[in-house]
Amino acid sequence: MVAVLDECGAVLLMLSDEAALNLDELGEVVDVARGEAINAFGAASLLNKHAELSESWTGDLSRPRAIYARHSKAVRNGAARVKPAVPTVRFPMAEEAIEHVLDAHQQSGETSVERPTCSAFAKSKGRRCTKLAAWMGPNEFLPHCYGHLDEDERRQYDERRDRRAEQERLHRAEVVARLYEEGRMVAAEWAERRRQRHDS
Repeated sequence: MVAVLDECGAVLLMLSDEAALNLDELGEVVDVARGEAINAFGAASLLNKHAELSESWTGDLSRPRAIYARHSKAVRNGAARVKPAVPTVRFPMAEEAIEHVLDAHQQSGETSVERPTCSAFAKSKGRRCTKLAAWMGPNEFLPHCYGHLDEDERRQYDERRDRRAEQERLHRAEVVARLYEEGRMVAAEWAERRRQRHDS
C-alpha cells in the first residue's frame, strides 16, 4: 500500500506539471494516506514481532496509533522495547527528496576549522568586534562580520551568496525533473498493466 501511494504521489507531481493544474489538495490527501499507511505498517510489524502491549481500552480492534501507545505504556511498565519496521520507499516525497539533496550539498561545503571573529574595532563599544566573520565557503572567511564589511568585501559576499542561491536553484530543478520523470515512468507502467489485463 505504501508503494502504491508512493507511485500516486509521483504521478500526481507529473500530472500537475503536464496538465497545468494545481493538484496540491489532492496531493495532501495522498500524503496523509501515505503517512497513515506507514503508521499501519509499523503497528503491524509490532504485532508480528509479538511486542508486549498494555491492555486495550476497548473491545474493538486497536488503531495503529493505539498500538504504538499501548506498546509505549508496556515499555514504561518494564517491557522490552521493540522497534517497528519501516517500509521500503520507492519514491521519496518531493520535498523530502529536495531537502535531502540540498542537505547533502550543504554538508559537502561545511567548514572544518573554527570560524574566526571579526577583526574590526567596534567604536560604539570601545573594543574589538566579537561577531563572527562573514562565511564565504568551506574554510573561507572574510576578515569582518557582515556589518563591518567594506564595499569590496560586501560585493564579494553578495556575489558568493548569489552563486550559492543559483546552485541551490539548479539542484532543486534537477530533483524536480527527476521526480517528473519517475512519475512518467509509473504512469507508463500503469498503462501497460491495464493493457495487459485488457488483452488477457
